[in-house]
Amino acid sequence: MLKKIPNEIELLKASAKGDAAAFEVIVKKYQSFICAITYSATGDIEKSEELAQEAFVSAWRDLARLKDLSRFRAWLGSVARNIIKNSFRSQKRDTAGKASLMELAQKTVIKDSEPERIAITKEQQAVIRQALWQIPTKYREVLVLFYRQEKSIKEVARQLELSEDAAKQRLSRGRKLLKEQVAAMVETTISRTGPDKVFTTAVVVSITAMVARGAVSAAAVHTQEPDIKAHDEGLWTGTPHP
Repeated sequence: MLKKIPNEIELLKASAKGDAAAFEVIVKKYQSFICAITYSATGDIEKSEELAQEAFVSAWRDLARLKDLSRFRAWLGSVARNIIKNSFRSQKRDTAGKASLMELAQKTVIKDSEPERIAITKEQQAVIRQALWQIPTKYREVLVLFYRQEKSIKEVARQLELSEDAAKQRLSRGRKLLKEQVAAMVETTISRTGPDKVFTTAVVVSITAMVARGAVSAAAVHTQEPDIKAHDEGLWTGTPHP
């Protein structure tokens, strides 16, 4: 008899009870989406993955607070956006712990060869970042998701809970706002900046450590659940990450 594959709701229920393996499946499903949100806000690969990792850990810790699990994607997106806002407000973050987790993940996972990602220089990242800074948030998110989702406007619309027409309009507007001389670089570079196995493992290492400490549910961690609201404008508060 074939073993039944758990659906997302079942995986989320298990995750809320502290099942790190179940949440790993959730991370793999949504890491491209969340990393696209954080990258569109920072224009920095390393910083975006730090914030995305923080978003997943925060979501796992507070998952028991989410009453309607069918709204998980929207809720997770709001968690990531709130973390972005807090990052820009503080501008001072302790990255030592996150760095050590990424180092441990790199030792745990045998990485595939990634010549394209390695080839992205700091200078290219700076050009992309400056180009993205000129575009409002709602257009940036569509652009980044589009190039990271193999140019599927249908998938972009599904991830952001937009109609396909709305997603197409935002993509078109975003492209027009890009300076012509950097448009091609933006497209090719963003498409090569998605999260990999190391990212997934870093999140799992972090939540596994939390399980070991007994931090397995929102009941023991009294933090406020973020609201799910429209986040079309105004996320880029404070000084952008250098």
